[in-house]
Amino acid sequence: MDVIQLKIEKDNSIAKYIKIIRAFDSSLSIGDIKKKIEDNDFAVGFDLEYYDVLEDLEDIDRKKLFRNMIDELFKAGAQVSVYQNEELITIDELDNWLESMDEISRQTEMDIDREFGIMEVGVKIQKLDYDLTICKVKSEKDISLDMEFYFVAKTDEELSLVCRMEDVPKCTTERDDGWKGFRIQGVLDFSLIGILSKLSAILAENNIGIFAVSTFNTDYILVKKENFDKAIEALADAGYTE
Repeated sequence: MDVIQLKIEKDNSIAKYIKIIRAFDSSLSIGDIKKKIEDNDFAVGFDLEYYDVLEDLEDIDRKKLFRNMIDELFKAGAQVSVYQNEELITIDELDNWLESMDEISRQTEMDIDREFGIMEVGVKIQKLDYDLTICKVKSEKDISLDMEFYFVAKTDEELSLVCRMEDVPKCTTERDDGWKGFRIQGVLDFSLIGILSKLSAILAENNIGIFAVSTFNTDYILVKKENFDKAIEALADAGYTE
């Protein structure tokens, strides 16, 4: 078991420190925190093996919250000493340890995904070498299926089109230019689960919005032109190669 604990030097701002600590863990009483600070005891701690199903479902990262709490204590003027399993460590050592824990967690998730077919090993992406536009058109008469790259979607509310910028029909009612895209190489089996969601989650973590289109064979993901290189790099870091 790996436990990170904090000692806080007593000063005139104890009330501030208690408020910050209770924002992280409201189960700790004001009196208990105050006494521990005054006694130079461990005021607050965190078990790095802690896991809560509900927090996981809500995407709450307690390790990050704990680390943010330490930053808040520093900003409030606290003299904080950090201990791992009751041994004094530096903030850099703590950050390195947390980073390694995150990496282990990411690798474990990827291993589980591969085992259950959520992410197929060796999935590759292929960049599309042209700029794209997303637009709306008035009627089917405005669309020519002779073009090499067209995605057409018709509902009871609209008729939408994704195509190369140079192939946009003249009679568009709305358009959004400046997109680039890539596709997952090969033909995806319908039994595969979660490939598109995994890719979109990686991009979301990097603050990259997407526009996704699926065909019978595979999935296409479009991102804004200014985010394209960043998106490819983020996916490459996650093991999705060209």
